[in-house]
Amino acid sequence: MNIKDSFKKKLKAIKFPEKSKSVKINENGLIYDCVRIKANREITIADISEIRHLKNNKLPGILARSLGEGFGAVEVRLSGSTASSQYSNISSLNFSPLLLPSIFGLKNPFEKICLTISSNIDFLICSPPRIARKDFLSLAQGKGVEIGPGPSPQIVNNDRTLVKYIEEKPADEWKELYAEFGDEAKEKWNAYQIGTASDIGEADSSLDFIFASHVFEHLHNPIGHLKYWSKKLCLGGLVLLVVPQQSGTKDFSQNFTNISRLKQEESGDQFMPSVENYFDWAKGWKKEAVDKLIREKFSIHVHTYDYDSIVMLAEEMIFMKVFSDYIIEYLPCTKDFLIAFKK
Repeated sequence: MNIKDSFKKKLKAIKFPEKSKSVKINENGLIYDCVRIKANREITIADISEIRHLKNNKLPGILARSLGEGFGAVEVRLSGSTASSQYSNISSLNFSPLLLPSIFGLKNPFEKICLTISSNIDFLICSPPRIARKDFLSLAQGKGVEIGPGPSPQIVNNDRTLVKYIEEKPADEWKELYAEFGDEAKEKWNAYQIGTASDIGEADSSLDFIFASHVFEHLHNPIGHLKYWSKKLCLGGLVLLVVPQQSGTKDFSQNFTNISRLKQEESGDQFMPSVENYFDWAKGWKKEAVDKLIREKFSIHVHTYDYDSIVMLAEEMIFMKVFSDYIIEYLPCTKDFLIAFKK
């Protein structure tokens, strides 16, 4: 998803210049989904007052580079009754993070504030890139499961890997819902089994790996889930997770995840999202609308993770002896954390 589509999901008031074009770049193991912006055209976010990532200067994932051989600068401008600007130098050599001006440079930082991004030259702008996953996925060897793969699993059966796919819906509903998918995807459907992240239908100490991509953030009681998954692993088995960074999600107004909240959820010994989770996610929505989401069991991001919170969670797992070790691959301004827990 490029920055244009991503921001439209995050904030409907954003306006890109007309005829701005999408561009994909694969470079140094990172995949950048960009938008090309013409010189002296503005990207505008009409009101950032409800966007905590922006208001608290916690959006490191906006990157830019110039087109052609030119050098230039991108201006990020906050404006209310007064204005505050920050310039970032860009070139065609690499992507550079855009710096945000200090919100305290405004006379009244609590008023309605508009953000604009523009440059004196043509440039590419993108949301956080994705880390290439090929090497990470190669760790999934032996017998294992992929939780919540949708119609396009990332772990495939081969001479080194025997994998089952865990989804909540039965096969008939899958075939109807994803009828438009090609035969290659359909060939894998016989490996699906009904289950959930907290009930994968496998015996204790029977698996070599458990893989989940963009599932962990949907889980209430992540500590309880990690404990459950650990029980299913053989000694030396791996839990492999792709978890979106907070700045790479659309959860701009949601409270930041902290370890005390996670411990509180674990003590409740529940696995389904709570009413409180829904109201936190849908902050500012009418009660009737949130109640409808709850009745429909609408999928939400129960938690959002930044580097500090994901490391604190991983360290807690080591302290509790749920796992013996972990590795996190993380680069500033990338969409995801790649996390491997070893039992």
